[in-house]
Amino acid sequence: MEDKTLDETQEDADGTSERVLNQDEIDNLLGFEVEEEVADERTGIQAIVNSALVSYERLPMLEIVFDRLVRLMTISLRNFTSDNVEVSLDNVSSIRFGDYLNSIPLPAILSVFRAKEWDNFGMFTVDSNLIYSVVDVLLGGRRGTAAMRIEGRPYTTIELNLVQRMIEVVLQDV
Repeated sequence: MEDKTLDETQEDADGTSERVLNQDEIDNLLGFEVEEEVADERTGIQAIVNSALVSYERLPMLEIVFDRLVRLMTISLRNFTSDNVEVSLDNVSSIRFGDYLNSIPLPAILSVFRAKEWDNFGMFTVDSNLIYSVVDVLLGGRRGTAAMRIEGRPYTTIELNLVQRMIEVVLQDV
């Protein structure tokens, strides 16, 4: 009978075979290059994480979804604020999630919600300019003036509650 090494095929009692990977194969699978000369080419999980982003042009229904969202948000926010609201889509771009999180101007409110239809989660980002504008409109401030931005303080409970109500109104449309 001949000895089997760990990286050869072994049969279990139920007749299935399983192959145990050695460290070099595990490193290659995870994308860790053993040789320095191949460091430019990514493989495995690193290739997936660092891969080029999916262009939104490859998602033809995305523009239709955004157009519908813009129309619904305009109506909902107009009803919510009892004022004229203009919602527009400036541009659509693809960016890695980590890069997006690092680009959010602080202070901001990030609201994570559950999308039941997709069996997943989504994130709603509200920057400080929109927060102060919504608070100003809802509390009867002067319309048409630039919202005053106060740096270095957390949002008050009133501001948080008003923005939470706005997010709930928007998410009812989605």
